[in-house]
Amino acid sequence: YHHSASLLIEQGRATGTLDEIGLPAFYLQRHAIELLLKGLLSWLTNISYMRKELGRPQHEPSDELMRDLGRHNLQKLHQHLLDYGDLLDLPAPPAALGHLIDEMGQLEIADTWSRYGSSKKKQHGQWVHVDHIPEEVLIPIVEFQERLDAIATLVAARVAFGDTYEDELHDIWAQLNADLNGG
Repeated sequence: YHHSASLLIEQGRATGTLDEIGLPAFYLQRHAIELLLKGLLSWLTNISYMRKELGRPQHEPSDELMRDLGRHNLQKLHQHLLDYGDLLDLPAPPAALGHLIDEMGQLEIADTWSRYGSSKKKQHGQWVHVDHIPEEVLIPIVEFQERLDAIATLVAARVAFGDTYEDELHDIWAQLNADLNGG
């Protein structure tokens, strides 16, 4: 999704169609971040379970965290990453990830804002219809993509023995795995 967003934006720039591809590009960027967050949370839950197997201090993931892994709210997923990582005494992800999520979240009135034209929202105990984009919205997709590229370089492992946030989590996991296997 990250790579697809990049290609779509390059094409939009080359053909002068950034306005036309804005929403699909935003969706691809957003989904790339969602999958990144869920992958990082998977590392954290695996580390916790391995610590439990070793009889070491651990904290199992909350029911809320496990429920939210099946949902699409970037702010909640990011907050779980921060809170659960802190609870497990693991390093925090780069702050730039949270900043980008916050800025993208200012555009979204629903988790499915860039995916569907409307949704239902509970308001005062009743479900109401919400149009996602009743008027033109400026989406800084080029800037978001540049920032996402930089964040991916800091967060997502791309080569063996790298120095990304995911590599840090892998190193912790690998040591636990070695301990579990007597090594």
